[in-house]
Amino acid sequence: MSAPAAQGRRPTVQVEGAGGWRVTLETMGVPEGGARATVLTVPASKHERDAWGPMLTAALVERGVAVVSMDVRGRGDSREPRSMTSLPPGQLRGVHVDVAAAIEHLATAGPSAGPVIVMCEQDTADPALRAVQGDRRVTGVVMVSPKFAPSTLRTVFDRPVAMCVLASKEDRAGLESACAMYGRSTHAASRFRLVGDVGSGTTMFAAWQYLRTGERTLEQWLAAWVAAAIGPDPSKKGS
Repeated sequence: MSAPAAQGRRPTVQVEGAGGWRVTLETMGVPEGGARATVLTVPASKHERDAWGPMLTAALVERGVAVVSMDVRGRGDSREPRSMTSLPPGQLRGVHVDVAAAIEHLATAGPSAGPVIVMCEQDTADPALRAVQGDRRVTGVVMVSPKFAPSTLRTVFDRPVAMCVLASKEDRAGLESACAMYGRSTHAASRFRLVGDVGSGTTMFAAWQYLRTGERTLEQWLAAWVAAAIGPDPSKKGS
């Protein structure tokens, strides 16, 4: 189920997760003429839904992809019934129910009838991947500095899933998880990128822009991967 949330500059809805949580989704951008896929961005537990930034949205919309961002339980507009700082140990694992509810909403009432790509970062990569694992409407997952529990690393997928993994040298825990998960991918479109000296998570985006002026941004690289993973746009000649 979904219901309108507080009005803002962009449309938002709330979807029902579990345990009384109502998680907010915000439509960040939709291409003119319609979208051929939707990216759902999932922030880390210390971030809110705007953590992925407008440059990523612009790069995806330019490639015909809609962007919807969600707050994880306890963050942003999803702080009821409890804020993230007051959650008991293990509560973050329940985020997989919230991500699953968001995917269900996008599949039935989202801005595109096409596939869903899930982007996740750091500690929410684990529950997000659990939600993705059994849902064939999700054709790809982007993981930025991901951290996984050993049980998740042993997950057996029921189909090949395209993975795009971005990790940094200085984030050792994230790098180990990223390598372990990428090593299990059998999808031809899967890609791994290792960067250095830019921190971890979505904060890498701003650091990269500051340190690598004039180079293609990490947001542009991720958007290009998404476009390649969903295939050519049939509306464009020569595609």
